[in-house]
Amino acid sequence: LLSVSNSVLNIQTGAGAAIALTTGHSQVSSLTFTKITTANSQAVRIQLALTDTRGQTPLTLNFYTTAVLRGSY
Repeated sequence: LLSVSNSVLNIQTGAGAAIALTTGHSQVSSLTFTKITTANSQAVRIQLALTDTRGQTPLTLNFYTTAVLRGSY
């Protein structure tokens, strides 16, 4: 399970405690999952924006990927 809390990206498996995936200098600006459905398959588009807060000018990087759902192709 992925989650964002206080601009920190966390991952949790099972009943265990959540583990931070980002450091203190990076903040999650946004995390979006979008379901894509076509006549032939289903997929999830994942969009992540990270902001580096070191230095005087914050730098934001955007990451995009798409994952096709197993068995839907």
